Amino acid sequence: MVSLRVLLRIITISIMQVCPVSTVKLSSLRIGDRAVIHSIQAEEAIRQRMYSMGLRAGREACIIRRGRLGGPLQIRIGSISLVVRCKDADQVDVSLMA
Repeated sequence: MVSLRVLLRIITISIMQVCPVSTVKLSSLRIGDRAVIHSIQAEEAIRQRMYSMGLRAGREACIIRRGRLGGPLQIRIGSISLVVRCKDADQVDVSLMA
């Protein structure tokens, strides 16, 4: 039996594939911007690490802080706060929320 959470995730991903949206890189967002993660274009090891931290397609992310001079980004995904290197955030495609 499929749980409600899994069913909602499947529906969200299906809608994202059917409805084309313009995407930007996670690293290009400003403080306070909210976005939905669309895809991760990193190599397999980094992608698996991001998945284990909660960065998955369909999840909402919010930029909390930006490091100086291209430093790391602090992002919030659900109730989790993460710090991600800017070069890794540049491999995450997101669509801005209104």
